[in-house]
Amino acid sequence: MLERSEPRTDPAADSDRERPPLIERVRALAPLVEGEAEEAERNGTLSDAVVDALAGTGVFRMLLPRAAGGEGASTTEAITVIEELARQDASVGWCSGTGTLNTGITYARVGESALPEIFRNARSVCAGVLSPFGRARRVEGGWRVEGRFKFGSGVRFATTVTAGCVAVDADGEPLASGDRTKIVAVCVRPEDVEVHLDWSVSGLEATGSGDFSLHDLFVPEDRAFDLDNVPRRGGRLLSLPLMSCSYFWHMGFALGVGRRALEEVRTLAASKVRLGSRLTLVERPTFQRDLAVREAALRAARLLCFDTFARIEETHRPGDHLPLEARADIAQAAIHTAEVATAAAEFAFRAAGAHAVHRDTRIQRCLRDMLTGRQSAAMCDEVWERVGQVRLGRASDDIML
Repeated sequence: MLERSEPRTDPAADSDRERPPLIERVRALAPLVEGEAEEAERNGTLSDAVVDALAGTGVFRMLLPRAAGGEGASTTEAITVIEELARQDASVGWCSGTGTLNTGITYARVGESALPEIFRNARSVCAGVLSPFGRARRVEGGWRVEGRFKFGSGVRFATTVTAGCVAVDADGEPLASGDRTKIVAVCVRPEDVEVHLDWSVSGLEATGSGDFSLHDLFVPEDRAFDLDNVPRRGGRLLSLPLMSCSYFWHMGFALGVGRRALEEVRTLAASKVRLGSRLTLVERPTFQRDLAVREAALRAARLLCFDTFARIEETHRPGDHLPLEARADIAQAAIHTAEVATAAAEFAFRAAGAHAVHRDTRIQRCLRDMLTGRQSAAMCDEVWERVGQVRLGRASDDIML
């Protein structure tokens, strides 16, 4: 079972105090985050010091309105914050992104009576997986939940663990939500979760994104929510369909990792001389050209992300149906950004030569982390196919975008 120390953050510590903008608070974490990165990879999870520092900045609650103790961040601000954290360390950016999304989605959809416990102080963070790996059987007063859940990024430090389940009746038959199978997310206490230390991977090692299990656990009705239901509260971003909402942090993650890869190779270029050449990288015209191309592509992808959400926010109102074309626009911006960032990391790796093959180099870590991140449902190649189906008029409204 998970073990947790008492939260170290005073929930009211900054309530009456003027604080710097969130992005400034996050930038100030760089020495700590970068200093802990290698040990975090060895341990397979973020350190308590980094998690506490992240919670102290307000990152995990940035999508919550200020009245609820959050930051009330706009989508652009949220992307920028995750971008900066991923630039400092990809695993920190990834866990911050998933934690921010899970915390925001839970706040927006969970029962009113569950809010005081789940969001009891500033250290509260929800993490887990909303994909339906488990089964939730309807019983009096709530659900009986069973299952093994994959890719539980952040569950080792979460104060509430979220888990997506196929909802079934007392006889085990799937329940319906409209014309689809009903999917519910349950919010459980860490002490009720069995974590499997099985995260042995090539990238994003410090995310601790291994499996976790729930065993015939009763979850009260107010600590579960239907993922198809309209959110009860929260800002404009949280009112979007779940998949559309989740793309914001994948954009920030990719932008941050791509930017760090280019920063690293730019620094290396002043002294790096490739075998068979007498020129440093910085003196070679091909390197100069390729660096400029990669930087331009990354900046253009960033602007596409911001422009896409800005156009949607101009017209979309909470509670309204988000048109399929708009959902495709968000997905297209996200997968394009992921490809551009991957190309940046690959360029940096190739340009660095044999220097980059050592596991402890930041350039190699950027490439490993970016390639691993690309395997997620929000950044895999199939997203391009779905966007193409929408553009060609061959997609139904329930397509996964």
